[in-house]
Amino acid sequence: MTKQRVADELGIADIGRLKVWMRKYKEQGEYGLMEHRGRREQYKDQERYLKRLEMENAVLKKWLEITKKEVYQRSIDSSTKFVNDLASKNSVKKSESPEADSTHT
Repeated sequence: MTKQRVADELGIADIGRLKVWMRKYKEQGEYGLMEHRGRREQYKDQERYLKRLEMENAVLKKWLEITKKEVYQRSIDSSTKFVNDLASKNSVKKSESPEADSTHT
């Protein structure tokens, strides 16, 4: 859709205002479209800080989930390797035992 068509569809008379809103949305996301008039700078900064913390929290939760899966997979791989090594050592010991030599003589 063209900007003019969007403005017509939404009943916006000033297409320049639509361009400003689009630029703000591209730069700041939904935060850029929030009403900030009459608010103190510290409140704006607190909201921005809170949004950033929420985003960081979501990223850290995802990272923790991925890390847990990796650690779990490593522990499974390590356990499997341990069992395989133990089994191969036991088979070597059986072939080296005196009973195995006496059957061959």
